[in-house]
Amino acid sequence: MALVRTLVNPKAPCLLAIQRRTFFAKKCPQKVDPCQGGGGGAEGGAAAGSANEIPVGYKLLKETQAKFQLKDGLPIWLKGGPNDRMMYLSTVGLALVGLGGSVLFIANMILTT
Repeated sequence: MALVRTLVNPKAPCLLAIQRRTFFAKKCPQKVDPCQGGGGGAEGGAAAGSANEIPVGYKLLKETQAKFQLKDGLPIWLKGGPNDRMMYLSTVGLALVGLGGSVLFIANMILTT
């Protein structure tokens, strides 16, 4: 227990301080910008010879973002097209059916003796 400070050995290094030093000494991996084309081929970066070319996935992401940011008066949950409208209406319909069933059950329990 030479690493722990005690009354006998007050100049011994604190174990917590040693752990802190080793924790903060670790290096984090460098971040790669997908537009600059860094990283390996399987990591989503651009090809090695095309540093000025924007990756296809980044273009698709920007197109999707632009579609959802249009000022067309639709709420965000309906901007995906007809499938979103169908899912929204079916969710509202099922919620109303469940609410109606609950009200009928409670009314039946109250009114029957």
